Amino acid sequence: HLLNLQGLEFIHEKTLFPELEYIFKHALTQEVAYNSLLAQRRKEIHEKIGRAMEEIYPDRREEFCEILAHHYVLSGNREKAVEYLELTNRKAAHKDAAHEAMAHFDKAMKILDELPETPSNQVRRVALLTNQSGVHQRVSRMKEYRDLLTRYEPVARDLGDQALLGAFYGRLGVCEWWFGRLDQAIERSTRARDLLETLERPQELAFVTLGLQWGHLYRGDLDRALALKETTLRLLAEHPHPRTEGLAFIGASWACSFMGRWDQAVEEGQNGLRVGEKCALNHIISFAAFIMSLVHTQKGDLSRALEYAELGIQKSTTMAEKLWAQAGLQWAHAKIGDPAIGVELGKNLVPVYRATHFVPGETFMLLNTAAALRRCGDRDDAVKTCREGLELAQRAGMKFAVGSGNRLLGEIALEMNPAEAVDHFTKTMAVCDEIGAENELALALAGLGRLHKKEGNISEARGHLTRALEIFERLGTLLEPDKVREELDGLPRG
Repeated sequence: HLLNLQGLEFIHEKTLFPELEYIFKHALTQEVAYNSLLAQRRKEIHEKIGRAMEEIYPDRREEFCEILAHHYVLSGNREKAVEYLELTNRKAAHKDAAHEAMAHFDKAMKILDELPETPSNQVRRVALLTNQSGVHQRVSRMKEYRDLLTRYEPVARDLGDQALLGAFYGRLGVCEWWFGRLDQAIERSTRARDLLETLERPQELAFVTLGLQWGHLYRGDLDRALALKETTLRLLAEHPHPRTEGLAFIGASWACSFMGRWDQAVEEGQNGLRVGEKCALNHIISFAAFIMSLVHTQKGDLSRALEYAELGIQKSTTMAEKLWAQAGLQWAHAKIGDPAIGVELGKNLVPVYRATHFVPGETFMLLNTAAALRRCGDRDDAVKTCREGLELAQRAGMKFAVGSGNRLLGEIALEMNPAEAVDHFTKTMAVCDEIGAENELALALAGLGRLHKKEGNISEARGHLTRALEIFERLGTLLEPDKVREELDGLPRG
């Protein structure tokens, strides 16, 4: 029959090796042939194709899961369709195809809605949901994901499956973190860890430990975040999971940058990059490059900051990843580059962060836009924008951002209303002392030193500026030491 069709030029050979394959010469021929069949007959043929492929390739179902899902969806065999859609979803997520994975997830959920709510189907739905946090983050659909998890939380609880419930609460923890509810995020992740600790599920336990790491990181528990990174890596030592490992290194880099430990921050970030490169995970490469850009911005190295920001943009595979990478460019220009570019990028990116409900990202973007506005001389707008970011930081409990926001308000007040500056600098110093954020502490000390110099309190000015200089030099911060030395050189002798 195939030879006859080939002789009539309806089909032709596509490949000879490793197996003979034919393809329709014209897509219209295939469409006409397909639509000439009755709907029921089409379903039967799709079912037969699916069964035949399972028999011919019993050990290669993952390789052919996309075509198997296609045929079983069209056959009306919903049980088989969900089975292969789940497999296809995981395969797409693993190969960095987030939008493709999302499409398979949506289709599987829709088919599950058509199936009876039996215990086995409930398990399948909850298991499917627990595999989607990374995909939903990378396509900016976290509100929808949180709503789905909230809707099916009673189902997950009632199943009586401790491992599945632990995984489920781990994903709820990720959602709480995304929406800036850091205490709730830590509570959810801790509950997940407690459920999983007695079970032999090292990869899942590593995932929820990672959630705890990032929750503590943004809350300002920086030593705790670094310790949790080590726990995550120990769990993965014999059971690797590249994405979790990469994010653990990236989180450690971010924590070290908050503390001003530039060399360690770079080392951890490079480890994250290597994981992404080794496993060809572009989203990990992009995210690691973004964090590395922020590290170099805070250190004061503009060229390296821009280099890593561009790498992050280049390696991004979704709009959400591109958004994060562009934030690297915004930080660099807002703080040490061209502030006008920082303002423009910030005003474009803040609404996008807000629309995706990513509160930690919106918080930092507001603060950095305020920094750019201040450098451009627009102090009133800088104050307004900074207060917006500070309010979000206080509500979320993001201590580093609270300290940074107050320090920026102190810098602006120093130029507009010096009487208000002391309170802001004092708040920054208290927070930074608490969390060990030495570089930010030194920035506040330098600001307070300039304030005392302005008011003629030379001894206090020299003391604060000298202490700031010592910290900057010990950390290896660039740019700032020269500024502080210039201030010290301008103090009266005696």
